[in-house]
Amino acid sequence: MTPFDFLLIGMATWRLSSLLVDEAGPLDIFQTLRDKLGVYPAKVGDEVICKCKYPVFGMFCCVWCMSIWVSVLMLTLYTIAPFLVQLMAVSTLAIGVNELVKK
Repeated sequence: MTPFDFLLIGMATWRLSSLLVDEAGPLDIFQTLRDKLGVYPAKVGDEVICKCKYPVFGMFCCVWCMSIWVSVLMLTLYTIAPFLVQLMAVSTLAIGVNELVKK
């Protein structure tokens, strides 16, 4: 596996982790998933934090935590269907370009 492959897989891992933790997604699919798993925002003082009814789903509160599990999926998926990983990586690149252009 080349360094480029690792970069590609890393970008795809971030994209899916971000979708699962922070974004509603198309048709609110990721928000619905978090709702069904009992993951919800809670206001503590002036801060909004992520809470979950079941500790096992705590990974849905943290992109860093989620990325560990998603990286296993992406590494496996890259050997089976690299196009899907490349698709997620291109999305990450597009988001990065968009953020640079907006500044």
